[in-house]
Amino acid sequence: MQVQPEVRLASNQITGVELIPSWKTSNGLLPAARLCEILPAGPARQRIVRWLLDQACYWGRSWQAGSSEPLTMSIPVVGESLDQAGTLEAITDALRGPGMARGTLDLLINERVLLSAQPAMQSALATLRVAGVSITLVDFGGQTIALQRLNQVVPDRLKLHRLFVRGVAAEPERIVLARSLIAVAQTLNITAIADGIASDSDAQFFKWEGCEIGQGDALAPACAPADLAEFLR
Repeated sequence: MQVQPEVRLASNQITGVELIPSWKTSNGLLPAARLCEILPAGPARQRIVRWLLDQACYWGRSWQAGSSEPLTMSIPVVGESLDQAGTLEAITDALRGPGMARGTLDLLINERVLLSAQPAMQSALATLRVAGVSITLVDFGGQTIALQRLNQVVPDRLKLHRLFVRGVAAEPERIVLARSLIAVAQTLNITAIADGIASDSDAQFFKWEGCEIGQGDALAPACAPADLAEFLR
């Protein structure tokens, strides 16, 4: 597993960490999102959720020792099974234990899950928010989403798709699109995250445009959890 730091662009300080799990197979590394597409909903998927939460709690304690403020810990995959009682129980149990302070757990959810019309899913999201869990909509701008629907669900954070981040400072047409996405986030009072920043010029652009958080190799490359712990110290 690797982790990708989230950096506050105004101060260049690490403010959060995204867990990037993968599993070795005969065909190479299998990312978590693909694994959840293969596995049916049920016990196997819930075991992955619990493993991710355990990892977040374990490393959260290590990282927190070297950080001046609580770090947001973003976990993928979970959203695919949020409407299952076992998943909700696992998340609330993790929040009661050490290493996961209220307000630090963040769930990375795709558009299909977030905009699900199923009452069970909407109820699950409401329960998690009461418990202090934040919701991040990933790949914002890469799919079609009506602003009216977005305003109805209002995630806590929007992660801009890499298509509108990497190399954007060198292309005026993409600058306009990136500004529009940031403006949507600001209008709805949602934290914007630029994912995939690969150069200093891109980092400076998103800082000037008021994007709060950035991720990418130009800011802090993905690394092993233990290496991040050493860096924060």
